[in-house]
Amino acid sequence: MANWREKALEAFPQLNEEIGEVDSPMELWIELWCAFAAAYERDQVDHAMVDRIYVFAEWCSKQPQIEDASFDLPTCAACGFYEHVSTIPLARAEMHQWLSRKVVEEGRAVFSYFLNADEWDALMKTFDEPLANA
Repeated sequence: MANWREKALEAFPQLNEEIGEVDSPMELWIELWCAFAAAYERDQVDHAMVDRIYVFAEWCSKQPQIEDASFDLPTCAACGFYEHVSTIPLARAEMHQWLSRKVVEEGRAVFSYFLNADEWDALMKTFDEPLANA
C-alpha cells in the first residue's frame, strides 16, 4: 500500500501538523480541500498550492484500489477533491489548466456531482478556450 502520509508530507510541508493528525487519507483530503479553497480565497490565487493539490490528487487516483473507502486513495481523491472543485466558480473556470477534457468527460459522474446541466455545459466550454499560460 502506498505511503499516502509520507507523500503528502513531501508535497505539503506547510501542512505538517494537519497531516500528522489525520487518521486516514479521507481525513487528509478534508485538510487538502480546505487548503485548496483557501488558495482561491486570496487576492491572488495561490496557483502553486492548487497545482500541488492537483498533482497529489492525480497520484492518489493512480494508486491501487482497496475495499476500505476511507483508505482507498482513488476514492478519497474523487470524493474529497474532484467532486468539489466545481463548487468554486473560479476553480471550475480553471479546471482545463490541470485536467484534460477526456479526463473530465470520463469522470463526469464525479466532476458534475454538484453541477446542473447548464453548469456542466459551461464547464465543458472552458476546454475549448486557449490556456492562459500558453
